[in-house]
Amino acid sequence: MFGKNLLFYFVAGTIMSVVAQALGANIGIVLFAGFIGPPVILLTLAVMRHNRWL
Repeated sequence: MFGKNLLFYFVAGTIMSVVAQALGANIGIVLFAGFIGPPVILLTLAVMRHNRWL
């Protein structure tokens, strides 16, 4: 499970960073999106699974 989460983290972080950069965000926002976005998505999915919404 850890390997899948790690792969998701790298792929999602890269995609979010590229999209933020393409939209004209500064380097701070790009780094914030790349580092904080994927864990927020994983946490949201974990909470939804715990509540049996997925």
